[in-house]
Amino acid sequence: MLGVEGQTFAGVEYLHAVELADAAVIGIDAHGAIRLFNAAAERMSGSARDEVLERPFVDTLLASPSDAHRTLVKEILAGTGGGCRARMPDAHVHR
Repeated sequence: MLGVEGQTFAGVEYLHAVELADAAVIGIDAHGAIRLFNAAAERMSGSARDEVLERPFVDTLLASPSDAHRTLVKEILAGTGGGCRARMPDAHVHR
């Protein structure tokens, strides 16, 4: 189960909804580290939550990340590019 220590009731309900979602939910922090990885993300990626949490998103979940991947993630995190119109360059997910 996702960590819920110190969460408000609404926060706990949100985390339960994320955990039960039938879609992969992966949250990354401002440094690009994976901070949220639900059960569907585990199933779809083949990676266990405890193996990916706190690790860099690009290097952990993409089989062969390119400079374009790293640049795109950095731009999204900085708020200078990407967003919902961004298209991640083709890459295979680690399995």
